Amino acid sequence: MTNVDQRIKAVLGKGAEAFAYSAAEVKRTGWRAFVPAPQEGVEGTTAAAIVEKHWREFRELNVRLFAGGRVTKARDGEAADASGPEFDELYALPQLPTLDVLEVTQTGPDDSRPHDPSWRRVRARLSPLMAACPFEILAADGSFLEAAFLRPPVPDEAAKVARIVAEVAPDALPLYSDALADRGLDVPTVEGLGTADDEAAAAAYVRVVGRIMLFWG
Repeated sequence: MTNVDQRIKAVLGKGAEAFAYSAAEVKRTGWRAFVPAPQEGVEGTTAAAIVEKHWREFRELNVRLFAGGRVTKARDGEAADASGPEFDELYALPQLPTLDVLEVTQTGPDDSRPHDPSWRRVRARLSPLMAACPFEILAADGSFLEAAFLRPPVPDEAAKVARIVAEVAPDALPLYSDALADRGLDVPTVEGLGTADDEAAAAAYVRVVGRIMLFWG
């Protein structure tokens, strides 16, 4: 086991398991753990908190660390059903190009999920953005992603990101107005109407917070 693998296991916890998968027609080995989903009134480390704490470290190791979807797992000795406890998937994928995370989360680690080709359009639009203003994917589940830019985008870059969101995930635009309001920041409005200007809000959020949120399908 390499030093990188040992560090992955230390961060993901004792339940971390290696698995084989393919991305861009390349066979790879990654790591996955199942972290108990947050419950009101119950303390515990969440998958999102682990990613927030370690994603920059893992980027230096060329490992994609991100939270996946929420799943229901069977209790010991019982068949899996909707009443079982919920867990959030936590992935650590060494040497995987960042945008290939979209393919992995679309098809599933074992290539068993139904394929929705819309992720390819999202990837194509994000590729030049990655080249100009690199980012790391922090959460993805096949039709959603949240990513953090490595540096704060300048206004022109933020406006470009907002246009990409409007093009590939227009239904996600209101998230940005809500996110600004939740942070106590001014929400841009449409002149003369007073309603939220969601695309301008997306540009403001990207510039100030340094994150992008998308969902599609």
